Amino acid sequence: MSDAQLKKLPPFAIFTTEFDFLRRDSLALAEKGKKTGKLLDISDIPGAGHANMMEGPESDAWIMTRSD
Repeated sequence: MSDAQLKKLPPFAIFTTEFDFLRRDSLALAEKGKKTGKLLDISDIPGAGHANMMEGPESDAWIMTRSD
């Protein structure tokens, strides 16, 4: 995505995980978002994989995202 296209987007946040196969792309988009002033925040959840929110409340990754 070009910087010109990014500038047309509303501000955004990115959620990724340590073992997500799309993590590299998410981090690259986060860098572009920082550069264009559109990135609100990035969350990089350690020890979790792609679609970790679908693992359910009994999984360690799910619990880690909700702990204080």
